[in-house]
Amino acid sequence: MSKTVFDFDSYKNYLNFLVGPREKRAGLRSTMAKTLNCQPTYVSQVLYGHAHLSLEQGDSLSDYFGHSRDEKHFFLLLIQKERAGTKRLEAFFDEEMQTLKNRRLVLTERLGAKGSLNQVQQATYYSSWQYAAIHIALTIPDLRQVTNLSKFFNIPRKRVVTVLDFLCSSGLAIQKGSEYHAGKVQVRVGNSSPEIIKHHTHWRMQAIDSLERETLKELHYSGIVSLSKKDVLKIKDQTLQFIQDAIKVIRDSKEEELYCLNIDFFNAGKNPEKITLDER
Repeated sequence: MSKTVFDFDSYKNYLNFLVGPREKRAGLRSTMAKTLNCQPTYVSQVLYGHAHLSLEQGDSLSDYFGHSRDEKHFFLLLIQKERAGTKRLEAFFDEEMQTLKNRRLVLTERLGAKGSLNQVQQATYYSSWQYAAIHIALTIPDLRQVTNLSKFFNIPRKRVVTVLDFLCSSGLAIQKGSEYHAGKVQVRVGNSSPEIIKHHTHWRMQAIDSLERETLKELHYSGIVSLSKKDVLKIKDQTLQFIQDAIKVIRDSKEEELYCLNIDFFNAGKNPEKITLDER
């Protein structure tokens, strides 16, 4: 498992771990300098000398690294610990870091059991299409890192981190080093839930957006038709059977692509049940 910031007791050691082998150091140092709006020589002094990052610089670097809220908190505590002017203050920040690590351990153990979202969590999950999209994207190996998710969905890194924080806190995702994997908690929402309308709306809006960039691998079909009452039930039955068959294929399929499947079959009238025989 890849190391995270929680595996270090020095922010300088952590930064050196991220900088990596000698052949990669110059490029990342330059990128860090650009993020901090300073010279690369200053970054070298921080990494290998006696210079220290300010909290403001630490905040900027944390955003660049795509830290979660807890990771940023811990990273800033590491900086404060190493900048501390007394042993007493250093010990204080040590205790704060240990408290944060213990809290994360308890939360991880608690979320290990399979469960489902409560109503408050469901409200957040269905407030935007991004939660479900990123959640399912984590099943695809190439989409398990913040940078790749940001590029794939064209979403700011900070927003991706916010979504991942929620997914992890609710058990829908698990962080493993720099990667995020789908968790054991399940999302179950029935047709009677007020969240289902949001869910349908979000993905139909995404379908409209996809029309502008349709490829040969995608399919869009819309048609207004008239048919007998008997055949209405027949079409619905055939559609349900297709959905069941598709789910079987999807369940056994290797996770390589992220697709959305929307199916609508409805009465086009606004008040079809209120039409009397005479009015017809």
